[in-house]
Amino acid sequence: MTQGLRATYDREYAAIADELIRMGQKVEEAIELAMTALVESDIPLAKEVIANDEFINRMRFEIEQACLVLIATQQPTAGDLRAVVGVMHIVLELERMGEAIPSAPVVCTVRMARACIRGPESYSLGNLVRFLGVEPGNAHSALPDARAAMEVFLACAGSLPPTTAVRELPGMMGGFDTVAPPVGLPAIDGGADSLNTAASARVAIEMEYMKWHGPVAVVVTPHYLYSGGGHRYMKAYCHRDRVTKTYRVDRILAYRPARP
Repeated sequence: MTQGLRATYDREYAAIADELIRMGQKVEEAIELAMTALVESDIPLAKEVIANDEFINRMRFEIEQACLVLIATQQPTAGDLRAVVGVMHIVLELERMGEAIPSAPVVCTVRMARACIRGPESYSLGNLVRFLGVEPGNAHSALPDARAAMEVFLACAGSLPPTTAVRELPGMMGGFDTVAPPVGLPAIDGGADSLNTAASARVAIEMEYMKWHGPVAVVVTPHYLYSGGGHRYMKAYCHRDRVTKTYRVDRILAYRPARP
C-alpha cells in the first residue's frame, strides 16, 4: 500500500472507528434506559428506548456499508483487513445487545404469585393487582394489563433471594418460541406481502440472504417490518444463532416456509 493510499485508509478507518465508538455509547445508553424503565415502570421511557432501537439498527448498516466501501476501494490486506472485518462483527454484536429474544424465558405471573404472595382471595390478575394496591386501569386495554402483570412480577421477585437464577423462578414455563407456537400455516408464496404474513403468524421461513461475502441460507421467524434511512428492514429470530437480528429486505433474495 503506497503512502497516499495508507493515509486515505487510516483516515477512513479512523472515521469508522469513531462511529463504532458512538454506536457502543448509544447501545450502553439504551441498556441503562431500558433497565431504568423496567425498575421504575416508566412506560414513556420504555417507548423511547424502543424508538431509539431503529437508530442503532441504522448505525449498524451504515458502519457495515462503510467497511465494505473501504475494502473495495482500499483493498486492505493482512492485519488491516482483519481489523475491518472485526468491526463488522462488533457492530452486529452491539446491535444484538438490546434486542428482544423470542426464546427468552416466559414466566406465568399468576403461577409465580401463587408461590410468592399469600393472602388474596383468588389469584386472577385483577384480584392480585387489587390486593397489591396497583391501579390496573382499563381491564380491556393491553397496556394497563401488561403494566399490572409487571407489577405483580416485581412484587413476587422482591420476595425472592437476589441470587435466584432465572430458570429457578416460580412459574417458569419455558421459552417464548415453545410456549406460544404459531397456530395454522398461512400461505407464504415468496411475495412482498408474505413477509408481513409470516411476521403476523410467526411462521418460520427459510431465506437466501445476501451478506457481504455472498448469499447464505438462513432460517428465521419474522417479527415485524419497518422502514428507516431509505431502506426496509425486518426484525427476525435467527434459529441458527438463537438471537434476534435485523435484516435488510432488499438483501433477501428468495424465501419459502421452513421445513418442519
